[in-house]
Amino acid sequence: MEDDAKFCPSCGHQVGAAAATSPLSGTPLDKISSDSEAQTQWLMRVVAYVIDSIIVWIVAYFLLLITPFAFLNLSLAIAFTGSLYAGVIMFLYASFMEASFGGTVGKRLLGMKVTLENGGKAGFEQTLVRNISKVFWVLLLLDLLGGLFTKGDYRQRYSDRLSKTIVVKG
Repeated sequence: MEDDAKFCPSCGHQVGAAAATSPLSGTPLDKISSDSEAQTQWLMRVVAYVIDSIIVWIVAYFLLLITPFAFLNLSLAIAFTGSLYAGVIMFLYASFMEASFGGTVGKRLLGMKVTLENGGKAGFEQTLVRNISKVFWVLLLLDLLGGLFTKGDYRQRYSDRLSKTIVVKG
């Protein structure tokens, strides 16, 4: 095989520089550990999530204040009910914003958007699937780990692969 070959003559898979530049080569964790563009994209996604979480927790806190359960013991209500409120609100907020505007407030502030893999506009069905893991932090962690440790595009969590969506600059 030639040193500058782009494809293996035996099996046809990308090799060398072509394989290294493909978002689909190896696992996403391999790509993120060695590619500064991938690292930047995920750092921006984390910052966007923090921005969105602040927005959602403010809304969840005010919802807790107006529910009867909150008057029993506010700290207890926040601990048990706040996480559920925030998770459901985050799921609905992210799904609606991504389907309607291409991204949440955090993503849009950082110049990112959610699209279909083919570049089309993600609909409500796709955004519901990609955001279901945001209802509870353990599900989100599993979704993220599933995306990082299985072969696929480094710009996707596992639920992105199921919904055929991707987070891109834009």
